[in-house]
Amino acid sequence: MWNMDYIYDLPLVVKIIILIIGLDIFFIAYWTGAKKKDIEDDVTEKPLDEKSRSSIDD
Repeated sequence: MWNMDYIYDLPLVVKIIILIIGLDIFFIAYWTGAKKKDIEDDVTEKPLDEKSRSSIDD
């Protein structure tokens, strides 16, 4: 494992900024992954049956 003692020497504000950036990267990756899953579900969705198709046309 690498030496992480330098993180303890950083000021609190810098630690908070690093934490926020890390969480942002995590949430962006999670969100785009969730969006891709939704798109795949839409593509693989079954075709509409006649009832729902006629209600959309109305």
